[in-house]
Amino acid sequence: MATIALTKKQAEAKRIADNKTFTTFGGAIRGGKSYWLLVSIISYCFQYPKSRWVVIRENMPTLKRTTLVSFQSILDAGLDAYVKEFNQMTMTVTFTGGSQIIFMAESFDTDKELNRFKGLEINGAGLEEINEIQEATFNKVIERSGSWLGAKDCPIKILATCNPSGGWVKSLVYDRWRDNNLPSSWAYVPAKITDNPHIPQAYIDSLKANMPEHEYDVFVNGNWEVDLKGALFSRKLFNYFNIEDMPTTAPDAVIGYADIADEGDDYLCAMWAKIYGKNIYITDNIFTQDNIDVTCPQVAAKILSTNAEYTRIEGNNQGTGFIRLLKQLVPEDKVLMIKNTANKHTRILMAYGIIKDKFIFLHPSQQSDEYRAMMQQVFEYKKDGSSKHDDAPDAIAGLAKFIQGFLPHILE
Repeated sequence: MATIALTKKQAEAKRIADNKTFTTFGGAIRGGKSYWLLVSIISYCFQYPKSRWVVIRENMPTLKRTTLVSFQSILDAGLDAYVKEFNQMTMTVTFTGGSQIIFMAESFDTDKELNRFKGLEINGAGLEEINEIQEATFNKVIERSGSWLGAKDCPIKILATCNPSGGWVKSLVYDRWRDNNLPSSWAYVPAKITDNPHIPQAYIDSLKANMPEHEYDVFVNGNWEVDLKGALFSRKLFNYFNIEDMPTTAPDAVIGYADIADEGDDYLCAMWAKIYGKNIYITDNIFTQDNIDVTCPQVAAKILSTNAEYTRIEGNNQGTGFIRLLKQLVPEDKVLMIKNTANKHTRILMAYGIIKDKFIFLHPSQQSDEYRAMMQQVFEYKKDGSSKHDDAPDAIAGLAKFIQGFLPHILE
């Protein structure tokens, strides 16, 4: 069998989970929490043949972009030989010993009665980013765990990962752990980014330089006691320009970024920056819920009208089809694809400093309706990442990361 190496902190969390019914591994970003959850669930599959488990994330696009990518990386380490079948229709992995892992989206917006859990028989579950799902879902998981009787002597195990938040997870788990008042069968294991020896120091330094101070304390130091209420971005902290004050010469570079809508109520958010020296002017944008037949020609027209050297497109889910169509309308070398696997809120936090200090946005008095709607979504984005819509801040963060990697000298 393949050897899967856990960090010291992950191994500690695994030992604790082996002796508890419900274990939450929570705190800082990049502490190795997701890897721990998946490896632990897989280990129970092997330890208890014919057992059945469910792994849940808030929605399917996020599940595919993050959890399933991590799961596949674990299989690629040598465990794929023990996979009998991976049914993409039911999102069920069956191992050679008969155990199964079902990957499921909570999708609470479209299933508030939690009907998808009816008849679900499992031994236990893994709840990825439990702070992003509903308490009712957690209670439903408790109800269904242990209902599968096909695995001999298999204990009930519910594992969860989370970042610090101010919601129900804090009061139900963290506050009770802090007060030494957790139920005896529950455990909370605090995580810090320094628990993960695989994280480069340069990455940690970048977080320190670019994240808001209080968010750094929460998401890097794992501090649950910081107030995360309110909006992340403030209008008065942003830089603005008037069209008539723009340089009249050709820009040094024009680059764009587009976040493609994944679900019915998502927005396509695309924007282009004209760069003069170290000034980054966000001059053009598209922000719409129109379908791909409308948005793809719109993006193509912007690429051509701005004479953008490169436009990076998120290739997750709907993005691959969008890119294929886009390359039929503009030169292929102008379109770059990126597949994001990191937590979306983390990406936005990491880009905070660049967006606030380096980006120059069109003055509100000169903004189009689409530009204004894009900015409104940015200003409504919550510090704890709980906003229903995050397409605009995610796209702006994507553009910031693109510039950081492509033209790092202008951010110095």
